[in-house]
Amino acid sequence: MSYALLDENGKQVATGDCKGTINKEYVTIYPKFGSILPFHLRDINEIETEDYRITLPIFSNEKLILFNLGHCFEDFLRVLTDLRNEVIIKDLLMDETARKSGVNMEFICYDEKENEKQKGEGKIRLYETGLVIIPQKGEVLRVPYSDIVNVSNENYSVKIGTELGEQYLFQKMGSEFDSFVKEFSDIYDELQTKAVSLLKALFPAIDSVSLRRVAAIMREGRQTRRHRNYQSKIMARAGEENSHCRFERIIHFFERTRSARKNSHRLQARFNGRLDG
Repeated sequence: MSYALLDENGKQVATGDCKGTINKEYVTIYPKFGSILPFHLRDINEIETEDYRITLPIFSNEKLILFNLGHCFEDFLRVLTDLRNEVIIKDLLMDETARKSGVNMEFICYDEKENEKQKGEGKIRLYETGLVIIPQKGEVLRVPYSDIVNVSNENYSVKIGTELGEQYLFQKMGSEFDSFVKEFSDIYDELQTKAVSLLKALFPAIDSVSLRRVAAIMREGRQTRRHRNYQSKIMARAGEENSHCRFERIIHFFERTRSARKNSHRLQARFNGRLDG
């Protein structure tokens, strides 16, 4: 194989024949009669491919280009993608326990306007706080359970919708379909049960209608510390008020919080789009 290294200004600073290795943390280039070039997988911004060339933009604004891989191209790209995705998953979930290991499947992701954003083959895993999509080509996608507003399964496929309006369709899971659906359902039920139990402990006199409304809004695997602090404050204040008012205020608080999160995601997406443009 061959390589070319570009600096932050796009100037080629090194090139030539080389050997390359990939392990759980690094892709390392061994040039002929040159200095070894290690790149941590965490420092790779993305993986681009075109005309059997692999381009790796680095967070340092350098670019590593690999070519002339011959029949090793597909295998090298697959291993590089898989190991980089594992690093991303580890960073995102901080060694969170997987409830269901990787299930082979095909997926389609739609945006809020039902336009197809991404599709392909890959694996899906269920963790304690969210599901993770690991495409064969492309970056990891994580969907927190807290963002999921509906789930349906029919014709051996699973479809989920999020509060941002996105939809994910998973199909062709083969013999893993039934066990996947069961584990997904169990996790979903567990999170609902935890929310209900917490509310009952905090407010023994809560009526069933308020209980269902607040539990549905609270449902998630792990909230951010800021949201936890907000919830603690509102619940503390609620203890000083009468029963009817405190439940209504709690409901309104969580509904405002969800709305704010949704708008925040959308604004961030627009902001990123302007930067990319």
